[in-house]
Amino acid sequence: MEGMRLNIAVVSILTLFAVPVNGQNKPAFEVERLGISSAVFSDIAPVIYKDGILFCSNRKSSITKDNRTWEGNRIYDLYFSEKTGSDKFRNPTRFSKALTSDINEGPVCFSPDGNTVYFTRNIEQGRNARKKNTRNLQGIFLADRSGDDWINIRPFEYNNPDYSVGHPAISNDGRFLFFSSDMPGGKGKSDIYYCELINNKWSKPVNAGEINTPHAELYLNMLPTGRLYFSSDRPPSRNGNFRGLNIYYTTLHMGEWTEPVMLDAPINSEADDFAFTAYPDGQSGYFTSSRRRNDDIYSFRSVLIRRDNCKPQETNSFCYEFFEINAVRLDTIPFIYEWDFGDGNRAKGVRADHCFTAPGTYIVRLNSVNLVTGEELENEATYELTVELIEQPYIAGPDTLRVGEMAEFNSLETHLPGWAFDRFYWNFGDETAGEGERVTKTFALPGVFDIQLIVSSEPDRNDVIRETCATRRVVVVRSP
Repeated sequence: MEGMRLNIAVVSILTLFAVPVNGQNKPAFEVERLGISSAVFSDIAPVIYKDGILFCSNRKSSITKDNRTWEGNRIYDLYFSEKTGSDKFRNPTRFSKALTSDINEGPVCFSPDGNTVYFTRNIEQGRNARKKNTRNLQGIFLADRSGDDWINIRPFEYNNPDYSVGHPAISNDGRFLFFSSDMPGGKGKSDIYYCELINNKWSKPVNAGEINTPHAELYLNMLPTGRLYFSSDRPPSRNGNFRGLNIYYTTLHMGEWTEPVMLDAPINSEADDFAFTAYPDGQSGYFTSSRRRNDDIYSFRSVLIRRDNCKPQETNSFCYEFFEINAVRLDTIPFIYEWDFGDGNRAKGVRADHCFTAPGTYIVRLNSVNLVTGEELENEATYELTVELIEQPYIAGPDTLRVGEMAEFNSLETHLPGWAFDRFYWNFGDETAGEGERVTKTFALPGVFDIQLIVSSEPDRNDVIRETCATRRVVVVRSP
């Protein structure tokens, strides 16, 4: 063996490490009252339409004309305002002459192709309203696009003169129509119902079940993500100065609606907050609030940080495979090989697998015994092996948890040599965020969530701030 050159090849083997973990929640949105909202009249139920918003308002249609019901209440008509900037709009104008009457119009929604409008309207008009409609009963009506206007106005087939049907919302594929109704057999003052489009005909209404309460569920809107937003005057699901109507959302998961989640402040408040709508990415949109006495339209914008270029977190591995190349080539010579890994552990064989328990620098030695001569050769090969953490932000915590279960995550295994850490920012992938080395999190809905950890450094002597990020997937399952 003397003079034989030994080579040690080291092959990394992935091993999963998970470390348990506590934190500061960050507001998800900032809100601002839109300038098109009237200081005197009420503006409600915004809908994103084309390059602007469509909404209901009881503002005067002209200086001399003030439309009111026979009871003296101002009538809501549909108005449209074109967007000209990030949050700037042109002065609102009447949306459609065909959809203007002497009774309340709206809220509305549109079919996925935009060619059919579904809108709420009082069922009775004129003298009939004065004689019969003391309850202001509502129904859903449909109309078809014709150029820039709407024709063929017709009632929804499940309108009924004995109860209200209104506040329609349609699914992104046009298959389901959701609405609010106080029809007999519901759980409360008004419930959420839905119909399915089968052979171009809407099926009979079905109560949406456990998401309803003995209180009122109103102002529905379904986003392309499948989230169904609604407002309810049910008792708030958390402590705080939340009163009146609050905005909730639910998602259909494995055939069942998830427990409704109440939006945080500043969207919900101690006033009435309702009629939530959002752009497809869910990062901005509009809602109605009475926090300044009148009903006004507010915009919201996500202030959460989320990066597009985050790489999936790599798993730190302290496991290696060792083998002596020349011994493999000369396997006719009868040798016994023994590896000393420098951490108190040994293994015999031409090849050996070993996992170190922690990062560090280890002196790995290869010893051998010639079975013919009995000669023992120590330190026949020596290798200095540095076991390191991968240079990356590191998210430690559970891979799977249940809805409502508090989870702890930390960044303590983040390995970024030379960094003076300034900020650890967490985006949990469900419109919530946190900050700090340790955070706690409770997911309200089942699903698969990509958590982002964004790490920033303090400015260096040239005022340069470094930033990097990593993502990790967490599966949240429904509670039993």
